[in-house]
Amino acid sequence: MKKAALFLFWLAVISLTSSAQTLTNTANFLGTCRSVSLSFGTAGNDSYFFTTYDGTTGYPQYQLIGGAPFYSGELRPRAGQPGIYETDYVMYNNGSFISYGNFVISLTTYDGDTNGLPDITQLNQAVNYTFTGIQTMDYPSSSSTYISGGLVRAAGTNVGTFVINSPMENSSITGTWGLNTLTGTASYTRKAGSNYMTFTAHNTAGTNFTGGTPFSVDSVNQLTLPQFNMVNSQGLTYVVLGNTVFTRTSQKRYDASANYFDFLQTTSWPDFTQWHFEITDAHDQDNNGIPDLSDAAPTVPSITTQPQSVIIKTNTSTILSVVATGTAPLSYQWRRSGTNFPGATTPSLAFNNAKTTSSGTYSVVVSNRFGTVTSSNAVLSVITPPIITTQPASLTVGISSNALFNVTASGGAPYSYQWRFSNTNLASATDSSLLITNAQTNNTGGYSVIINNPVGSVTSIVATLTVVLQPAITTQPTDLNVDAGSTASFVVAATGTPTLHYQWQYFGANIAGATGSIYSIPNAQPARTGPYQVIVSNAGGSAISSVANLTVSGPPAIIIQPLSQTNLVGGTNTFSVFAGGSQPLHYQWNLNGFPLPDATDSNLLLSNIQSNNAGTYTVTVTNSSGSILSSGASLVILYPPVITSQPQTIAIPVTLPATFTVSATGTAPLSYQWLFYGTNLPGATGTSYAIPSVQAPKAGPYSVFITNIVGSIFSQTATLIIAAPTNTIDCVPAPTNMISWWTADGNALDLQGTNHGNLTNTTFAAGKVGQAFSFNGTNAFIQIPHSPSLNFTNKISILAWVNPTGTNVTTRLLDKHTFGGSDGWHLQIATNRLQMKIGGTTLNGRATVPLNTFTLVAGTFDGSALKLYNNGVLDTNLVSAQSIPTNALALRIGADPTGGSNYKGLMDEVMLFNRALTAAEIQSIYNAGTNGLCKGASIESLAVIPGSQVLVNMKGRTGAAFQLESSFDFSTWVPIITLTNRTGTLQYNDTEALDVPMNFYRVTVP
Repeated sequence: MKKAALFLFWLAVISLTSSAQTLTNTANFLGTCRSVSLSFGTAGNDSYFFTTYDGTTGYPQYQLIGGAPFYSGELRPRAGQPGIYETDYVMYNNGSFISYGNFVISLTTYDGDTNGLPDITQLNQAVNYTFTGIQTMDYPSSSSTYISGGLVRAAGTNVGTFVINSPMENSSITGTWGLNTLTGTASYTRKAGSNYMTFTAHNTAGTNFTGGTPFSVDSVNQLTLPQFNMVNSQGLTYVVLGNTVFTRTSQKRYDASANYFDFLQTTSWPDFTQWHFEITDAHDQDNNGIPDLSDAAPTVPSITTQPQSVIIKTNTSTILSVVATGTAPLSYQWRRSGTNFPGATTPSLAFNNAKTTSSGTYSVVVSNRFGTVTSSNAVLSVITPPIITTQPASLTVGISSNALFNVTASGGAPYSYQWRFSNTNLASATDSSLLITNAQTNNTGGYSVIINNPVGSVTSIVATLTVVLQPAITTQPTDLNVDAGSTASFVVAATGTPTLHYQWQYFGANIAGATGSIYSIPNAQPARTGPYQVIVSNAGGSAISSVANLTVSGPPAIIIQPLSQTNLVGGTNTFSVFAGGSQPLHYQWNLNGFPLPDATDSNLLLSNIQSNNAGTYTVTVTNSSGSILSSGASLVILYPPVITSQPQTIAIPVTLPATFTVSATGTAPLSYQWLFYGTNLPGATGTSYAIPSVQAPKAGPYSVFITNIVGSIFSQTATLIIAAPTNTIDCVPAPTNMISWWTADGNALDLQGTNHGNLTNTTFAAGKVGQAFSFNGTNAFIQIPHSPSLNFTNKISILAWVNPTGTNVTTRLLDKHTFGGSDGWHLQIATNRLQMKIGGTTLNGRATVPLNTFTLVAGTFDGSALKLYNNGVLDTNLVSAQSIPTNALALRIGADPTGGSNYKGLMDEVMLFNRALTAAEIQSIYNAGTNGLCKGASIESLAVIPGSQVLVNMKGRTGAAFQLESSFDFSTWVPIITLTNRTGTLQYNDTEALDVPMNFYRVTVP
C-alpha cells in the first residue's frame, strides 16, 4: 500500500492483542482515525476499532464499527502494567458473540502540556497523546493527495458549531462542539451535471483557525478548502481530533442509487481544543496534471488585452491577438461579423499576404468549462494605396474670376489631401477640390496635390493656372443709315490679353463668318435692316457690345413675320412684325382679310379674347416707296370644359341596369373619369357610366371629372338609389323540414345542412337558378358520404331542376340503395319518364321529361303513397303503406352505386325533405322559376308610418337568423337587430329611422 505523508503534531504507537483468540493487526488505519482493521480468520469479519478519551473517568473509550450492532466500552488499566489498557469483552462475526476476551492497547505516556505529569493522569485537562506508526490508508485509490490543518478553541469557550458546506445544492454537514457533547447532521444532494464541491469549516463561536497550506481564513473566520472532485464510489474521510486519542472519526461515502452521501458519527465527545480535517482525493477532473484538491478555485475566462483594430496594405501581413485569464484549458474561436471563422481557434489570428476581401469586423470568444466571454470588436481594413483616376486640369481664367481644380482618387479610404503651389503646401487646401477666388496674375503658376491614405500616397501632375486680362470694348459699333445697294460697315475696338476673338450677331443670332473687328454688308438691302452687336472674347472671358441698328432706305421689307398662336379664352394675345425700308413705315393689321380698326402699330394687342377673335391675322406695311403684306398668323382659342348636362340621381330596382350620363363642351379632346364615393372607377372613362345589374353595394353617390388641355371640372353628385322591385317574381322561402340543399353554385356544398358532396368529373354550367351541375353521361357523378340525416324512415321528398341532354334508357338522378336491391330509395329517369323507388315499390311516371329544357321534377312519399310531379303538376301516384329502408350507403347524384346509369345533362337546386311536400309547395317552387328558393334574405318593402317610424318587411330562408343593418351613407353599416326567420317572412319596426336625412337598409345572414 502506498503511504501518504501527514502534517501532524503528535505521534502514537498502537498495539493490539487478545487473550481469547489471535487477532491479526493489518495496520489498515483509516486516515488519522487511530483505528485498526482486525481480522478473525475465515469466520470473522473486518471491524474498525477506535478509542476516545473519557474526560470523566480518565479511561479511554472504544467503539467497534463494521459489525452490526455497534459495541462500545471502556479500556481500563491493567493492574501492575502502567500505560496498558484492556477491554472486558468483544463481539465479532456479524453481530454474534464468539468469545469474550481482552483487547489490549498500549499508550506511551505523553506530557503534551510539558507540566511534568503524564497527560493520561490529568483528568479533564487538555491532553494530547503522541502516537507513532500512524499510517494513512490509501482510500479509495492507489494514489492519494490530502490536506490537513487545525482549529483552536478560544479560551473559556466550551460551545460552538462547525459547518462543512458544498456549493452543490442544499449540501452541508453541521455539528455543535462543546464540553462532553458534539452532535452532527449531514445531508447532501449532488448538483446535476457536476461532481464538484468545496468543503468549508466555519466556527461560529469566533475561534481563530490555524492550519497549514492550502487552508485559507477570511475575516469572519471561515475556513475554505480547495475544490476537489467526488466521483461515484469514491469516499471522503474527515477527522476531528481532540485532547485524547481519537476525538471523532466520520466517513462519507457516495451512494449512486440514492444520489447522497452516508454520514457516520460517534455520540460521546469530551472537551477538546483542536479539530483536524483530512481529505483524500487523487482525481484530476480537468486533466491539467494537478490533483483537483490542489487546484486553485475555478474562474470563468476574462479578457485582459482586447484585440485591436488595424489598417494594413494589401499583400502584407498582420496579427490580431487576445490575452485572457481563467481556469485552464481556455478555448478560442475567432468570429467575423458574428460568424465563426473556420480554423481560427488560437489566441492569435494571423493574416498573411492579406487581400481586401480579408477586411471585416473580428472578435473572439474565449471559453472554458466554467463560462465564456466575448472580446470587443476589432476592425481589420486591408486597403490599397491611393491612385489618381482624374488628374487636375490646367485652367485659364480672367482677372478677379474664380479658378477651381479637382482631383479624384481610388484605393482605400480615408484619404487626406494637400494642395501645393510651386511645390509649396497651401494652407487649409486639404480637400479634393481647390478653389481660388478673385484670381490675380500672382496666382499664375503650377498646382499639384498629394493624396494620402493609411498605407501610401500619390502626387498628381502639375496643372497650370493662367490669369489673363478679360476683353474690354473701347469703341462701340454705331447705328448706320444707308441707301439700298451701298455697303454698310460696323466697327468695334477692344483691349485684353491676346488673342481676342469676335463674333457678330443679327437679332441675337451668330452671323456665319462674321469674326473680325469689322463687319461689312455689301449691297445692303432693306431686308438687312435690324439690330447688330458683337461679342469679344479671349481665354479670360468675354464682353458684348451695345446694339447698333442698320437702316436701309427703299421699299418696305418684312424681316420678322407674325407668328401663329394658341391662347385661352379670356386671355391676352400679341402679334408682332418687324420690317425695314425707308422711314416712316405704316402698319395695318387685318383679321381674315378685313382691316382691324386702330390696329396700325408693329404690334397688335388683343385683350379678353373670345371666339370672335379666332382667325388668321396679316399686316400691311407701307412707306413712300411701296407696300408689302405679311404672311398669315392664326389665333386658336382654347376653351376649358363646361358641363352642359349634369348626371342625375336615379332610383333603380335590384338586378336592373342603371346608367349615368353627362354632356360637356370645351376644346377637344375631353377626358372623363367617373367616381364612386370620390374614388375613381376603373375603366369608367366615357360620357356615360353603365351598371349592368344594380345591387345594394352599388348604391351611393356618383360624379364625373372632366379634363382637357386647358382645365378641368367636377360634375355635381348623382345618387343611385335602390328602388323597390315592380312586377317581378322574387324567390320563395324554403319549405320546412329541409334536410339538404345542393344549389350547384360552383361547388357541391350542402347549403341547408352538412351533407357536402365530392365531385367526380362533374363541372358547372348556367343553370335554372344561377349555376347547375353538368354531367357528361359517362363517368361524372357526385358522392355524399352517409349520415344519419340521409336515412328517411316514413316520409321523404326529392326535388331537382333537370335538363337532360342524353337519352339513356335509365339515368339515375339520386340513388341511395344497393344496386338492384330494395334497401333504400332512388329517383331516376327511365325511358324519358320520371321513376321513384321506395324499398321494393316502384312508381313510374306518365309524362315525358323533355330534353334540352329545365323541368322541376319531384317525388314524395308520406308513408302511405308515392307521388311524382312535373313542373309543379301531379303526374301520377301509387298507394303503398310501408316504411323506408335505411342503410349506411353513400348517396350518389347523377349515377347508381356502381358508377353506372350515368345521367347526361344539367341538374340544379337538388333538395331533400324529411316530409312529403304538398302540391302547393311544389307549385310555389316552380313558380319562383329562376329566382328559386331564398338562399339568404331580402327586404320586400319599406313603409313609413306615423311617428317617424319605418316598417321593414323581409323574407328569406326558413330557419335562418337574419341581421338587419342600416346606413346613412351606404358605406358604414350598423347592426340594428338579429331575428330568427321561423316562417320565411319577417317584419321589423325601426322607431329611429327618420332621425337622419337619409337611411339605407340591408339584411344579411350572419
